Amino acid sequence: MGLNYDALEGMDKELNVGGGGYLNQGDIDPTMDIRLMPPQEGMNGLPYLKIHLWWIDGKKFISPETFGEVCPITEAVTAAEEMAKTDPSLKDILNAKAQYGKKLEKKIECWAGVLQFKLDNPNNPDSPYSVVDEEWKVLQMGKMLTSAVNAVLLDRFSRPDPTDMVVGKNIILKKTKKNNRTQYTATGWDGKQDLTAFSDLYQPDRFRDIVGLVREQMATDQEMQEEINQYLYGGAHPAGSVGQRSAAPVAGSRRMTAQRAAQPQATPAEQSQPAAQTQPVPSTGGGTKTVTRRKGRDMTDDLPDGSTDSEDAPY
Repeated sequence: MGLNYDALEGMDKELNVGGGGYLNQGDIDPTMDIRLMPPQEGMNGLPYLKIHLWWIDGKKFISPETFGEVCPITEAVTAAEEMAKTDPSLKDILNAKAQYGKKLEKKIECWAGVLQFKLDNPNNPDSPYSVVDEEWKVLQMGKMLTSAVNAVLLDRFSRPDPTDMVVGKNIILKKTKKNNRTQYTATGWDGKQDLTAFSDLYQPDRFRDIVGLVREQMATDQEMQEEINQYLYGGAHPAGSVGQRSAAPVAGSRRMTAQRAAQPQATPAEQSQPAAQTQPVPSTGGGTKTVTRRKGRDMTDDLPDGSTDSEDAPY
């Protein structure tokens, strides 16, 4: 069987920057030209979704608090903080330091749908440009980059709607390094940029479902509780209540939805089989990683260039 060059070119395209439909701020090299996707349902009128995260000893978990729901990790940490008032060893575990920040830390990340542009002449902002991969991508931003983008959106020259296809504004993202620290900035293109030529990308079925993607990548309540209990206590909560491991969610102490409550529980034979499955999980600092959902993500995958700046570390 001969070499399939069409498939090879397709794979090369997929492996390129942003392959798989995701971008992260580490992909800015040193600039990136984008247009923000209009706000979608469930994004509170914003062009990005604010995501609450927990880092547990180098593993990253999306908190249900992202959607206003109870988070089992937050509940377990709150209970542990109360116990730590009389337990110095538990206090040390809660405050343990990692290479970047703390081993147990709650942070914020923002995901936005964007069109990434490729200029025919990068040195000439007025040159013709095309959309990379001809699709919307998901850009994951840290606090610094989100703040810089917000400044462009709030600028009076960006009104009335910088995400509109006809009267919107393209944005240049820039990454610089100084003294081993990473800085991110954003600048709006001069004037308005009419993207009517790319109107096919503004059809509802072409937009990215940011909310759906985030929900898909959330670990289950039980997985999150097992992970935080393992970190804090080496297993089940010593009191056998808050954070207790069990086969089904506990109403009140865990986030519990009708959908999950209705799901059948695994049989003993099924429980004896390895439950963890790998899947691609995107990261803010270094692209999409294939990891085990049960175990979260390895923090070192998100730390490019050895930078010590907080934007390249868990935040």
